[in-house]
Amino acid sequence: MTANETVTMNVFLCYPLLPNSCPKLHRLTVVKVAMYTFFVLMILTTVFGNLLIIISVSHFKQLQSPTHLIVQSLAACDCLLGSLVMPYSMVRSVEGCWYLGDFVCKVHSSLDMSFCISSLLHLSLISVDRYWAICDPLRYRMRVSNNTVTVFTTFIWLFSFVYSSGHCRCI
Repeated sequence: MTANETVTMNVFLCYPLLPNSCPKLHRLTVVKVAMYTFFVLMILTTVFGNLLIIISVSHFKQLQSPTHLIVQSLAACDCLLGSLVMPYSMVRSVEGCWYLGDFVCKVHSSLDMSFCISSLLHLSLISVDRYWAICDPLRYRMRVSNNTVTVFTTFIWLFSFVYSSGHCRCI
C-alpha cells in the first residue's frame, strides 16, 4: 500500500441509520457466554447475599439494633441495584450496545445513580455510627436510636432519588 491509498474498513454500528451511533462490538460466542456466566453469577450473589442480610435482620430480634438497621437498609439498596440495574448493565457490557430504547436508558441511568448514591451515603452513615459508638459510648444510646436511624435512612433514600432524577442521561 502506498501512502495515498485509503483503507476502508467495514464498521458496523449499533444503529446503522443514526449518524452518531456507537460501533458494535464483535465478540466470539465463547467469550460472550463466559461473560454472561460471570455476570449472572455476580448478580445472583449480589441479590441473594443481600436478601440473606435483610431476612436475618428482620427475623432475629437481637439484630434489630440501630447499626444493623442501617446495614439492612444498605442491603436493600444493594439488592435493588443487583436486581434492577445490573441485568441491563450486563447486556450493555456484553453486547456493546443499548437496545432497550431511550426511556428505559433514562430509567436505568436514574436508578443506577440513585442506588449508587444511596449505597455510598449508607456506608458514610455506618462510619459515623461506628465513630460515635467508639468515641462516645456513654452517650451513644441516647444519641442513636432506631427512630434516629429511620429518619436518616429515609433522608438518604429521598435525597438519592431526588438528586438522580434530574441528572439521568443516555449516551
